Amino acid sequence: MKNAIAIRHVAFEDLGSLAPILLQQDYAITYLEAGFDSLAEINPLAPELLIILGGPTG
Repeated sequence: MKNAIAIRHVAFEDLGSLAPILLQQDYAITYLEAGFDSLAEINPLAPELLIILGGPTG
């Protein structure tokens, strides 16, 4: 199984229509919360896919 990490800026964000495609391609999806989880501990080269979701616009 391949690993995808999605970093999100608000808790209700998700991958939307991309999630089923990734799951079909045998990706395990992990969500991390920007501003809450320690992103400094992540090796950005470890997952096969790193996704950074946008935050709300002001």
